[in-house]
Amino acid sequence: MNPSHCRLAADSLKRFEFAEQEPQQPFAVEPGLEQFLKDTSQSGDATEEEIEFLKALKFRGKQPAPSYYYGELQNLRDPLHFPACSATRRIRLIEAVRGPLGSKGMPHGRNF
Repeated sequence: MNPSHCRLAADSLKRFEFAEQEPQQPFAVEPGLEQFLKDTSQSGDATEEEIEFLKALKFRGKQPAPSYYYGELQNLRDPLHFPACSATRRIRLIEAVRGPLGSKGMPHGRNF
């Protein structure tokens, strides 16, 4: 076999993964998120993109308090987590790791 073919094949390897997902259902706003959004002292400056991110968080059998969503919003904005990024870029970075908003099977503990 020609050595150049081996090199070409090694560079073009791709890895595909499959994840089991629940059927898409209309978003039901969590009670804690609804309370958080009504309290403008906590959520008044949240962007539409940030709110969509919070709505996409899924919990199995748990209902977080409004303070959870406030903390999640602050974590999303914290420059220690995402230095030199706009809120839009932070969400894109998170989606790159977790998958698109609303996806199941997030790898680091946010899928309760």
